[in-house]
Parts: sequence; C-alpha cells; structure tokens
Amino acid sequence: MSTEPARPAALDGPATEENAKEVGRYFLTLFPYAVATGDLTAWNALSGGDCTYCQSVRDLVAEIHDPGNHGTGGAYELGFTGVAALGGDRFVVGIEYIETPSRTVAPDGSIVEDFPDTYSMKAQVQARLVGRRVDRGRRPGRRVGRERMTHVRRSAGVVALTALLLALAAAPSAAVPKGGLEDDEVEVSDEFSDNLALRNWKAHPDPLVAYARAPLCNVGSPYLAPGIDGECSPPNGTVTVPGCGDDAPVEPLWRRTRPSAATDDWSRWQMLSGWVCPEDLLPPFPQADFRRLTIAPLAAHRQPARDEVLVNKPLIVYADAEHRTFRTSLFTYGIDVDVYPVEYAWDFGDGETLTTTSPGNPYPSFDVAHAYQEATSATVVLTTTWKGTYRVDEDPDGEWRDISGTATTTTTLDPFDVIELRSRLDG
Repeated sequence: MSTEPARPAALDGPATEENAKEVGRYFLTLFPYAVATGDLTAWNALSGGDCTYCQSVRDLVAEIHDPGNHGTGGAYELGFTGVAALGGDRFVVGIEYIETPSRTVAPDGSIVEDFPDTYSMKAQVQARLVGRRVDRGRRPGRRVGRERMTHVRRSAGVVALTALLLALAAAPSAAVPKGGLEDDEVEVSDEFSDNLALRNWKAHPDPLVAYARAPLCNVGSPYLAPGIDGECSPPNGTVTVPGCGDDAPVEPLWRRTRPSAATDDWSRWQMLSGWVCPEDLLPPFPQADFRRLTIAPLAAHRQPARDEVLVNKPLIVYADAEHRTFRTSLFTYGIDVDVYPVEYAWDFGDGETLTTTSPGNPYPSFDVAHAYQEATSATVVLTTTWKGTYRVDEDPDGEWRDISGTATTTTTLDPFDVIELRSRLDG
C-alpha cells in the first residue's frame, strides 16, 4: 500500500460515534502505508508520547526500512462490529479486518521475510478522545520482528484492550484526580464487548446491521428448529452451555449485515459469542477509571496540635477512616461505588516515615506515633491508599464486586516547630 490514506474530515470533529469510526479506520490504514513506504509523518502526527503500540509500529518500520528494505502487500479490509459511547469523550469501537499477504523486500529484490497468509482479525478498543493525538494504543495480533503477525481468534478468555485512543477535535479531557493513571489498559471479555455493541445498537438502531440472541442456527435436524431466520456461518449452534450457578445462562449472540436498507440481501448470521453467564456481561471497573474518581482525602490529626512540640516526646497522629460513596456510570451502565482506606503512609518531615494498616487513634493511644530526635521545622503528610467495590444497576443479584487496583490521596497537616526544652538553674 504505497498511496497515503486521505485525511478524513472526522479529524476536525465533532466527537461523535461516526467520526470515531472514521478516525479509527484512518489510523489503522496508516499502518500498512507506513510499513510499505517508511513514511511515519501522519502516524507520528496522531501518536502521543505514551502510546506503546504507536512506538512498536515505529520500531517495525525502522527494522524494515533502515537497511534499505521496503514492504509490499499487506492491504487492509476494514469493517466495524459496533461502536458504543461510554460517556464524555470515550467510545468502545469494535473492529474487524483482514490483512492480505505481505513481504519485506531487500534493495536487490530478494525476499527478506514472507507472510503468505491472509489474516482475519478482530479487536475491540476503548477510545478516549484527547485532542488530535493517539496517546496509547495496542492491537491484538501484531508482533514486531519475525513473528510480527499471528492469527487472533476470538475466545471466551480475557483480552487486554483500550488500544486506539482516537484523535478527534474535542474539548480537553477532564482532569484526572491526584494519583494519575499508570495504565490506560482495560481488560474486557469478547462477550462483554459484543454485548456492549448490542446495547448500543438497541439504543441507536442501524438498519444495515441486525443482532439476535438465539440458542441455535443452521441446524440440520428434523427435530431442532433454528432460533433465527436466514443462513448462518459455522458453528452450527451446538455450543457448550456453561454452568452459572443459580443464574440462567444467556443465549449466543448473532450478527448479520446488509449493504443497503433498500435490500433484503443480508449476509449470513455470524455467531459473535456463545452461551455466557449473566455476570460475564457486566462491566469491569479498571484501575484507570478508579483513579479518575475524585476521592476526598481523609481528615488527619496530630497530638499535641500546637505550633511547637518537644524533641524526644511522642507525636501522636491519626486519621478519620471513613468510606466514600459515589454514583456514576461505567460503559453506559449505572453503578454505585464504595471506596475505603486500606493503608496509611505517614511522612513526618524529618526523613522518617511509617506505613500502617491502622488509621491510628487519639491520646491516650500511641499506636501510631513518632518522636523527633532534634529540633527542626516539620510538616506531617499522610498518603492514603484506597480500594473499592462497585454494584451494577442491571445486576439482578445486586452483588458488590471488587475494583481492580488502588487509588491514593494526600492530606497535609499544619506545619510546626520541634523545640528542645532546656532546664536552667537560677541562684
């Protein structure tokens, strides 16, 4: 692919689902162009400094072109399984694509690497609109070096997502609470992503796409009737039904498309996911979203609380350990959140620190205390580590689930002086 993809008008906004799809298409088609030509200008223009996938593509392009080689073939055919708005500036985009055979060719025309297979691949990406840059990205199936492409099959397992951070003209992202984001990756299952696309389709019907849940399709039996009409692709519906405890399993999800609303020329039904348990369709709560919550720091105290404390006398510190509750949404699902402190790290301002799982208590308790060894000026700072649980509105069991990872807040107490009390004899 030696012709540079045309820059889409969607890059200029607004931040809509359709524009998210167009920018996703554009970004992915830049990959085979960069591999074939070595031109990373457009790729770099969309790539942020923390984008791991973006850097892996740069490395691959350098590996091919630095010795003077070039790429041939490897064109993409792209399609979309759905796009769902997560609220604010974020989307989940389902992408399916085919990469045709490709080669790495040396300057003398000899073949350096040959990738003779056509790869059918699928991915779901969580997209966050952040101006005009792709801050992070990763796509299942692409490897750097000799094994740079593998055949990715959809499975019931969990895959690491949040690849493509789409680059639309949009308002700046909301400020992230103190603690920052270590990683934007989110682990979601194929079943959850497919169900999210189904929810979005129900909320915003697309006449060119149809979804259905049915136990069987394309069954060649006089005794079993297919659950949906029309032709189907394998498998034939005989999919293992999981044990879901007291919950009834959810039927397989099927999808088909047509080129125009004016025709009934539908494609074959394709099974996106088989039988699943209801809990598999509930949203995960990743650490990145946990750290976006604005958690009010704990109130902390010291005793004595006056402006001066004595050398070698214990300074008692303690915090008011309280839960924090939130009402918010996640992947379009309404949720309740409960967060609670689990660790307390005290910095006493003289180079000494103390980390405990106890918030401490006021006098006469000395379970969390510190004695200063010399006169100084000091400020005590408490860093609280939080964990949390969440409950999804649509969970019929109303179960509280653990949130992945932790968040931190900081509380700074009033400064004070540490003084030495000296005795004096008068005579």
